[in-house]
Amino acid sequence: MLLVLIFILYTVISKGSQKLHQERERAHQHDIKTNEIYSKNADDNLQALLNTQPPTNTAVGCQGTVIIMPHCESYFKKEKGPGVDRDHCNYLGLQRSFYLITQFGTEKRWPIPRDIFVFGSKFRRKRAMETMLPLQKYYNVQGRSEPSAYSNRALLVKHIASLITNGELCSHIITVTTAFTIDIPNIASDLGCGPINAGAGCPIVYDRNDVDKVWELRFVYDEKGDESLENKIHGVDANSTVNLGADELKWHVYGNVVSERFDPLAFSKLVGEYDPGASIQEYPGVDEYKYI
Repeated sequence: MLLVLIFILYTVISKGSQKLHQERERAHQHDIKTNEIYSKNADDNLQALLNTQPPTNTAVGCQGTVIIMPHCESYFKKEKGPGVDRDHCNYLGLQRSFYLITQFGTEKRWPIPRDIFVFGSKFRRKRAMETMLPLQKYYNVQGRSEPSAYSNRALLVKHIASLITNGELCSHIITVTTAFTIDIPNIASDLGCGPINAGAGCPIVYDRNDVDKVWELRFVYDEKGDESLENKIHGVDANSTVNLGADELKWHVYGNVVSERFDPLAFSKLVGEYDPGASIQEYPGVDEYKYI
């Protein structure tokens, strides 16, 4: 009797395990299919945006990078009376915005941006603007006091595309900071970067609770391309003689996700907040660069 019970229990567990494995396999296959579809759409965007006509003032091997960044850590405050939602960088978020100055520069981790953009409606891009204001003012990017703001995604993408195709992005970078992290994968896809594009690719979603990840989209103008990848995302058989233009000069995009590596304690120590007799800085305005 005991053996029978053991056999029945083993059978039930085995069937359950098999079913779980099948469900996981189906989910995996669904993810693969979704990534392929998303990447094909992104690649179609790349071809339509950048490769429909020859670029101007662009030499073979030209390369430049678009950095898409999230906004700072934020707080929401509901005012009494009419009730106005105010979303700004909180204390750590303001620290992060000044920390970014330590990451961009001639002798620093990333090059000084050729231009800085923020994206979102004028009523909801305060955090994005505050995130980039210290960097904008510190380097006086394009001679402006504020980053260039866009509320229309199509216009922003079109402007970035023009910088790429007319050679202005060659050997330069630009940054884009969004009011909502959901816009990060949308802008990346609009610019042609999907999850299985060359490099690590651009994921389909951005974790809304993560404000430290940066997406780097590197654009290169040359004749080198991963033809097998293009075949894959366009559904062309590997043995097909179809030529997708991998031997022709065109723009390619390489996506990668990296971390800002912001450490609040390390930054506080850097700016002297832990020196004897020091007090906590309030970061009241972006004009006070004594912190850097």
